[in-house]
Amino acid sequence: MLDRSIYEDALFTKINVDNGNISEEEYQLYLALLDNMMEELSTLPKKAPDLMVYLDASFEHILANIKKRGRTFEQPTEENGLLSYYKQLHTAYGDWFEQYNHGPKLRIDADRYDVNNEKDWQNVFDQIQAKLNGKEIMIG
Repeated sequence: MLDRSIYEDALFTKINVDNGNISEEEYQLYLALLDNMMEELSTLPKKAPDLMVYLDASFEHILANIKKRGRTFEQPTEENGLLSYYKQLHTAYGDWFEQYNHGPKLRIDADRYDVNNEKDWQNVFDQIQAKLNGKEIMIG
């Protein structure tokens, strides 16, 4: 299980280039290193995850979770530009997931589930298991 894969790492890097946080020269170096890592992956028998799970939540839900987590450096303010950055990531992630084609994928509507509710956790787990087993998923 991975929190973030090598496949989506470039998404964060590109946004930081677009925002001027990473220079074009640094970006080209990053891309060369990424190509090198991807070549290393090509020698492995299994390159992609068995299942790419995308927890798709509304932007408001994501902001509420960031606030709940309580990390001061993550909190968006008028001055720090994080609100705009988070909006960029939210949009880019949805687009990225739609284009992901390295293996099976599953979109979970994170707005529907309460992470503190055991039944909700079980429902999500069942969806993941069904997809891994090649079954059609029915969401109730």
